[in-house]
Amino acid sequence: MKKILAILIFLPFTGFSQILPLNPQPKKIADKFFPDFDVDINTPAFNSDNYKRGFTNYEEMMTFLYELEKSNKALMNVSFIGESQKGKKIPLVTINNSKINSNEKIKFWIQGGLHGDEPASTEGVLLIIQKLLTDSKYSKYINSFHFEIVPMANIDGYERNYRNAINGLDLNRDQTKMRIPETKYLKRAFTEFGAEIAIDFHEYRPIRRDFAKFSSFGIASAYDVLFHYSGNLNVPIENRLITKNLFVSNASKELNSLRLENREYMTTRKYKGDIHFRQGTTTAISSTSSFALTNCISTLVEIRGVGIKKTSFKRRVMSTFYVGMSFIKTAHENFAKVKSITGNISNVKNDIVVKAKPKIKNMTIKAIDIAENKKIDLEILMQDLHDLDVEITRKRPIGYLVPKNLVEVIERLDLLGVEMSEVENQREVVVEKYLVTDYLKEPVKYEGIYKQEILTELVREEITLSEDYLIIKLNQKHSNLAVEVLEPETASSFVSFNVVNTELFKMLPYLRIIEYK
Repeated sequence: MKKILAILIFLPFTGFSQILPLNPQPKKIADKFFPDFDVDINTPAFNSDNYKRGFTNYEEMMTFLYELEKSNKALMNVSFIGESQKGKKIPLVTINNSKINSNEKIKFWIQGGLHGDEPASTEGVLLIIQKLLTDSKYSKYINSFHFEIVPMANIDGYERNYRNAINGLDLNRDQTKMRIPETKYLKRAFTEFGAEIAIDFHEYRPIRRDFAKFSSFGIASAYDVLFHYSGNLNVPIENRLITKNLFVSNASKELNSLRLENREYMTTRKYKGDIHFRQGTTTAISSTSSFALTNCISTLVEIRGVGIKKTSFKRRVMSTFYVGMSFIKTAHENFAKVKSITGNISNVKNDIVVKAKPKIKNMTIKAIDIAENKKIDLEILMQDLHDLDVEITRKRPIGYLVPKNLVEVIERLDLLGVEMSEVENQREVVVEKYLVTDYLKEPVKYEGIYKQEILTELVREEITLSEDYLIIKLNQKHSNLAVEVLEPETASSFVSFNVVNTELFKMLPYLRIIEYK
């Protein structure tokens, strides 16, 4: 019998994990380390009729939101940013006291449900909405904020317990290539809102395939919450520091007081035959860096939950809630500092970091030995994306010239909130053109695309401006996001994702403005 049980537990680490409906986490682990909270939660999933059946569905969520709206007409409004690919309207919840001047409020963006198999993200966001409107302990914060909230971004995936959008692509890998309709709606709403703080709630898989290689019978993650914030060196240092040292730090202290284990988000990957962990992020393909590059204080929050069904579900929802409320409280108490940092135009004089690689460090993390059912300190190799070695830098241009015939590029720049203007006069300018000196197309598709990796040489030239171009000036709030997608060697550039066609020893179609004559 023991042998059979061991096989059943181990199967999720094997190729059978895609077809077996088993919860890979032994009950003894949940009971010992992740006991569910003894609290009353009045969101739809915890309705007595729903709880045994499943998670909140779309119709239940909409009924819940409309009822809250009806009771709080002066503060709450439900609208829609677009439709899912299956025709379901994607709700946007606005919580805002319109009687208070907008300059006296912080614009706060919250989103959940980008992945359809992460139900605690949506449920936790619904709880945040409810408590802000109905609980005086939290409603006191409303006057300091204008909230815009998307509780279920990936409706089609959510209804199928499926991570990706219905076209098979991942919403949180789509923030610069924007090949998913839902992503475009989200980007448009986020851009028009002009968020100063943003949280993107997710859940993560606590028992990964790679974890089978640690300890005698594999390990499970010991963390309730993981924080994912940007290490991208083109994000202003003030933004990166306030995110880590104030917002994440305060939330971590709150979680510690509740005995909820937490740290920076980490994942695993194979590197030169070894399994390395990786913490932090620099790429703008996900929300964390994409939002931060707009001068927004941004964090993606991962709650322990994917693959474990309803195990510890109240604990997961409350973890989401506690982090959200901690961020709101911290922003409220540091209003002037938030406004100062997010209101600054980006660091237009600094060199651009085009490529950087993480330092590899020996670290110790907490894990749960599945066989022994105990916490252990695990010695690991960590690729640290908050501590980078810079490989390529470039002098920041005055701006960029983008040909008007690059329709896809212009559409995406517009969705990203990058300001573009017409050429006003035919003056002489010094530009730099990108000459492709090395070219590699990935042999395997990523998100439906054969990614490109190139190296370029800058060729200086004097040209006359013409009406065939649009100008992107870099004295704007989203300048660093423009840099990220236009500098071709970055991991999240339009070139990387084949939005811009390239050929070896040919010039790219857009240019860097160096000097006006």
